[in-house]
Amino acid sequence: MRSWPQLRETFNQYQQLYYKDMTDALRSELSFNFRKAMLAIRACAVDRPDYFAQRLHAAMRGLGTDERALTRLVVSRSEKDMVQVKQRFEARYGRRLEQAVWSECSGHYRRVLLALMCDPQQYRAIINRA
Repeated sequence: MRSWPQLRETFNQYQQLYYKDMTDALRSELSFNFRKAMLAIRACAVDRPDYFAQRLHAAMRGLGTDERALTRLVVSRSEKDMVQVKQRFEARYGRRLEQAVWSECSGHYRRVLLALMCDPQQYRAIINRA
């Protein structure tokens, strides 16, 4: 496995050499699960917070929430880059991640997710507002 900066540079060099985004090449040359995995790696290398913002949105989109995916995503980012993920989520979807979780989840599950994604002062303000 290459480092994330090296992968980013590889994708940039590919675009400069072939005048084609690596995403387009991966979509046209690969199929099924391997394509999905390679596109995820590319997205993470290029902009990790944006990738996770998109995954969080997908977990809450449509009828029902994919609680398993939502839990995995929040727990995995809570001590790493949740602040940046929340910023990207709001910029991309025009809504705060906390608002999305509040409207999609309930009970103790909602409280745990919010506690993981907020600092203590922000968490108290959200919970007391309800």
